[in-house]
Amino acid sequence: MTTFDDVEVVQRRAGRLSLLLARTDAPPRPLVLPVARIARAERRLAVRWRIAAAVALLIAGAAGVPPVRAWIADTVRAAWRSVTGRHQAVVPPAPAAPTVTTGAVSFAAPDPLTIRIARRQTAGGTLTIERTDGLSVSAAVTGEANAAELVVGPEGLRIVNRRASTAGYVIRVPAGLSRIVVQVEQERPRIFGSPAAGDRYVVDLGVRSAPVQALK
Repeated sequence: MTTFDDVEVVQRRAGRLSLLLARTDAPPRPLVLPVARIARAERRLAVRWRIAAAVALLIAGAAGVPPVRAWIADTVRAAWRSVTGRHQAVVPPAPAAPTVTTGAVSFAAPDPLTIRIARRQTAGGTLTIERTDGLSVSAAVTGEANAAELVVGPEGLRIVNRRASTAGYVIRVPAGLSRIVVQVEQERPRIFGSPAAGDRYVVDLGVRSAPVQALK
């Protein structure tokens, strides 16, 4: 048997070679997942979604109450800064602009045009007649909500108002009318011509202290 055939020699050399290879191999690095970091990121994302949902619900629910909207805006800004460290503008819906027109009608202008007011108003009020560039008559109730009913008829307009009303009435008429007849209650009618551009007629609807001659 030769030296290379000696089993013990071969085993010793194989053992040494295995030991040498084991020493030269780099040990594998353990894989560490950033579990804590991922969890924190997920919590921040969930909080932001909850804040966004709360903003939508609160602003939608308080759209008509200005003080509540202001409180919501301040609260959401503070919550957003605490979560993100940044300023986030939260703008609640703007309140609807108040309107003073509580009723309006438009109709073809008869000639002559007759305007009848059902009664004088104890708190005052006026009927204003102005010129318009259009071809139709328009009438609008201003000031008090639900102050009067505007009724259009063949001869013109009837304003069915209340004695306690505080409203005013604006009538816009086209140029070229031969006459505008205004009658308050059963009083004698007042006759006007078509107003010139920029002019207006104003009729006081307040209760008069002296008796007014009624129409016979």
